[in-house]
Amino acid sequence: MLAVCNPVSTTSLTSLKKGEHAVVVGLELTSQRERLVIQQRLAELGFIPGEAVHVIAKSFRDRVAVRIGNTIFALRGHEASMIYVNAAS
Repeated sequence: MLAVCNPVSTTSLTSLKKGEHAVVVGLELTSQRERLVIQQRLAELGFIPGEAVHVIAKSFRDRVAVRIGNTIFALRGHEASMIYVNAAS
């Protein structure tokens, strides 16, 4: 799947707070089939390196709503944890 360029300076999408902006740098590396299917779907939705994301909302139930372009996606925590980002300054 997609590789993380520099995992030392990146963070998971789940660690961002409501209102924060970031840029996708890649998806978690894995060989587990179930996670590969989810990663493929995330990439198809637009979670690819270079895409800007904005955290719209977070819930206490481990959910996060993010905007990419003009589209808002609601992700489960385990899905969002696969997406690595660099927080915007």
